[in-house]
Amino acid sequence: MRKLDRVLVNEKWNLNFPLSEARFLPTGMSDRSPMVVKVTSNDQNIKKPFKFYNVLVVLQTKKASRN
Repeated sequence: MRKLDRVLVNEKWNLNFPLSEARFLPTGMSDRSPMVVKVTSNDQNIKKPFKFYNVLVVLQTKKASRN
């Protein structure tokens, strides 16, 4: 028996979710397989700059100067 289940996406989906994956689960009562789609967006692949907030350093310096 040949599997007939498919996943279709358009160009916009492919641009927004290039790393998305479809996984078919075992068939149950139906002749179709349930499908689970894992969606990963491009936003997660963009490296964000490291931001250091020196609030703790300032607080520790003020605390040390009081002692």
